[in-house]
Amino acid sequence: MLKTLELTFRRIFIRTLYGSRSVQHVTKPDDDCFSLPPLCRILLLRQDRIGDVIVSTPILRALRHKYPEARIDIMLGDNNFTVQQLALTYCDTVWRYTKNLTKLLRLMRSLRRVKYDVVIDLIDNPSVTSSLLVRGTGARFSVGIDKENAAAYSHVVPLLDRTQFHIVHRIAQLLLPFGIDPSAINLDIEYPLSEKDIRTAQSRLPAKKHTFRLGINISGRGEEMYWGQENFIRLVRKIQRTFTTFEVLLLGSPDYAEEARCIYEATYLDGAVALAPAVSSLHEFAALLHECDAVFTPDTSVVHLAAAWKRPTVVLFVFNEFGLAHWTPFHTPHRALVVDEEDFLSGENVVGTIPFDDVWKALQNLLRQEFPLDA
Repeated sequence: MLKTLELTFRRIFIRTLYGSRSVQHVTKPDDDCFSLPPLCRILLLRQDRIGDVIVSTPILRALRHKYPEARIDIMLGDNNFTVQQLALTYCDTVWRYTKNLTKLLRLMRSLRRVKYDVVIDLIDNPSVTSSLLVRGTGARFSVGIDKENAAAYSHVVPLLDRTQFHIVHRIAQLLLPFGIDPSAINLDIEYPLSEKDIRTAQSRLPAKKHTFRLGINISGRGEEMYWGQENFIRLVRKIQRTFTTFEVLLLGSPDYAEEARCIYEATYLDGAVALAPAVSSLHEFAALLHECDAVFTPDTSVVHLAAAWKRPTVVLFVFNEFGLAHWTPFHTPHRALVVDEEDFLSGENVVGTIPFDDVWKALQNLLRQEFPLDA
């Protein structure tokens, strides 16, 4: 009921803001949509979560390749501004959106002074915030996915079936008005690390004593994404007994430091398990994860970090009541486990309800497929 009211309010707001504005639909690569000069100014909107920025790197890369001399900027929000360095791999400026009226008005004035030629909304959900920012930039053109706030844009691209297509494929449609065919380019996501980043991570980790390292990330967004201490202890012990070429690295956010230590203390006597050092940033965490050959994690940005380096991954998801495709590791070997629908309907939509035996079977299957030394 609340979701229906929210969607209704959103439609009314967008219709009031934009009226019956004419929108051009772009369904195939078209170089003539904007006829942008080499020194054009492009702004991308991505003011949501960290993982959203990571999965957007193929679009940033493609635009920079097409317009090497352009000014390409991006808008991040408070929740994902910590990965601004990732955005700066291809962007010139990172703007920060904050839910504060005074700061928003100041931001709008700054955006208008740039005189952007085109603004691209990378968010595939209807967003009132994006609609306001599109209008606030004063850009000549705007591009978005054909959704409920389509009237906010001058050009829209098709919304691919959200139950069938990965988010990377869905947002890649936004390249069509720039004459770029998403099916003809590399859409692999990325998270660059410097040689110094890698050397620092290696120096902070215990010396690798086994052929492979499995990174187990115990932390997720909220309690619903925590699999449970006993499950993790049991999993580590199973790995220790079954996969002789693997050692385990326990990782997690600072909030889960005590949980990680408890799991480690319950398993370290059998060897082949280490506790990752504390980190102060996602970038430091990413560098540690990079040193793992495979990954086990609940649904977080870690999924996309692992995909950036093609690390085979087992992911735990909550149940999606709307039937949308989960954001699985893109172009990466993986196994995905989801909360059972019956548990969801009974009000238990937490990954802790995913049976241990199902998880263990999936992990065994993936590791034996990708690392046959233990087969």
